[in-house]
Amino acid sequence: MSNETSKTSVTRLIPPIAIIALLIMIASAIFHVATMTPPAAPAFDRSNAPTAPDYSEELSWFSRPTGERPAGWDTPWGIDIVWFVDRPEAFMGGWNIPLDWAAVSATYENDRWLTSESDDLFDVFAPKRRFLSSLTGHEVDIEDAMALEQEDMLASVDFYLSEDNHMRGMFLGGSGDGVAAAYEAFQLRLDATLPYNTLFGGFIVIDQPADEPTPLNDMPPCSSDSIYPCVLDLSAVSDNERLTAVDALMTDFSDYLVENVPKPAAPLPPFETIELSPINRPEHELE
Repeated sequence: MSNETSKTSVTRLIPPIAIIALLIMIASAIFHVATMTPPAAPAFDRSNAPTAPDYSEELSWFSRPTGERPAGWDTPWGIDIVWFVDRPEAFMGGWNIPLDWAAVSATYENDRWLTSESDDLFDVFAPKRRFLSSLTGHEVDIEDAMALEQEDMLASVDFYLSEDNHMRGMFLGGSGDGVAAAYEAFQLRLDATLPYNTLFGGFIVIDQPADEPTPLNDMPPCSSDSIYPCVLDLSAVSDNERLTAVDALMTDFSDYLVENVPKPAAPLPPFETIELSPINRPEHELE
């Protein structure tokens, strides 16, 4: 009789224990979600955006060659690559990433194969920009942050064209999200714009996101047929093979420009201003 009473007491305890355990599990799950989910992002506010890049300053570039460079009126015809790096990840301190955030500089490390100390076939201009961050929120805020990043991209291209191009041939390129930036630069600054559309050789791309539209598919791949503009996809090759392929492309496009584009005239040397001193005439001539 005592055994049956003991069993009954234990049986009666099971439902409350199960309920308590279930409540603990639910509370634990709620705590986990609350601590793991990032706080709601504030609305985009341009006044709180990071300082805009000044492309006349070295700190606004990953790479910007300086010094004397062969211009389009020189021989051989010089070529430039304007390169846009992929967006860094994990920044949650605002809608756009400051230029001096540590991970920004690291984004160019994967693209350093582009810059060879002994390579004089081409130069690389790689501007920084206030990248879209990893925040999530309303679509309008994301669009505003992306517009700020695009504003920097266009400002860097404008600066390059006015200060650094010197009628040299050019390719646009990028890795990851930088591919879309390169295509936007073409659409908004080079396409149907003389003389730059005649100096444009095409795109060099690495790891274009698969979920993005690929208007570059309408262009032919770069080959020995010298059809320009073209697309050189380097996603599946090693760094050494990339540099070899780019060197060959730069040489071919330089020859193509010489054979198919009128050589631009070198600018006239600056005029020298000569200051003339007043003529001291004898006093009797003044009477």
